[in-house]
Amino acid sequence: MTNQEVIQKFLKNDWGISMNSQNLTVRDGSLFSYGLKIANIYDKYIWDYSIDKIEECTGFRSVTTRQHIGLIKRAIELDKKSWKIISITKK
Repeated sequence: MTNQEVIQKFLKNDWGISMNSQNLTVRDGSLFSYGLKIANIYDKYIWDYSIDKIEECTGFRSVTTRQHIGLIKRAIELDKKSWKIISITKK
């Protein structure tokens, strides 16, 4: 399954118990990029981590995780008002 397919199924709440691509996973209503939670369907939150904060949380400077966050943000463009995007940066 592609990352885009995972995100579309996640947004439609059509993922069953769990679902994953090579590096995106859906579990219990949350979307994870390499194990870092980036969105929750029930609360309609997206955590917009800076690259520095991703490194602080995971030990890796994951540009791919930033790309996953961009994918989910673009996917909710039409329904943006019902989602909360929370910016998380390194202090």
